[in-house]
Amino acid sequence: NNLIDRITEHFKIHGFGLWALEEKESKLFVGFTGLLSSPFSIKSNDEIEIGWRIARAFWRRGFAFEAASAWLEWFWANTNHSHIISFTSEINEPSRCLMEKLGLEHQPILAFDHPKIPKNDPLCRHVVYTKDRPDG
Repeated sequence: NNLIDRITEHFKIHGFGLWALEEKESKLFVGFTGLLSSPFSIKSNDEIEIGWRIARAFWRRGFAFEAASAWLEWFWANTNHSHIISFTSEINEPSRCLMEKLGLEHQPILAFDHPKIPKNDPLCRHVVYTKDRPDG
């Protein structure tokens, strides 16, 4: 699988990546979350993105928040990066709400058209959220 190969290679290069999520009781695959070296330079050349993709059947059940919160804790404890980013389609309200719940702040000036999505596609315009390293 191409996606699995890319995730595996990312772990080899960076020491972090996307982890599969499963529902504890049923062992069903929920989706994935984790950290990626961003292909886009948003604030600086060394961007790390926190992201998730959850199967629709598992939306609004706290999986993404729980996993992303754990990844943020790991990120601050195990890297020296000054900030983290996240981005999504402008119309993706659930992800935008989750970014805010995680303490990321919307940065309107950093919005961009995703280079891999056609300009006329409603998913093309992306918003960017960032969070600076917590003090102390």
